[in-house]
Amino acid sequence: MQDLATSGMMQELDINSKLYAEILAIINKHNQYPRDAYKRGITGSVEIRFVLRKNGEIENIEILNKAHKSLGKGAIDAINNAYKKFPSIDNNLRIKVKLTYNLT
Repeated sequence: MQDLATSGMMQELDINSKLYAEILAIINKHNQYPRDAYKRGITGSVEIRFVLRKNGEIENIEILNKAHKSLGKGAIDAINNAYKKFPSIDNNLRIKVKLTYNLT
């Protein structure tokens, strides 16, 4: 059984669930510091939301906060590179994650 919260017609994944932790770990494994941001010393966080469909595909990737363009692109790239490794799910889910880019 999945840990879900209802948000309109789409269920949102509970950030305290084991499934959320697994998905975030997979995204972080595929997340690379954007080269342009690294060279320019740009840091920050990107809040990003997307839909994971029960067929394993993703859609509706959107950046929720004001983030530097290259950090936002890096976060989107991380999700696009990671989603094929996500666990199987029973229902379509809306997932919101925060990816942080620090130089330290």
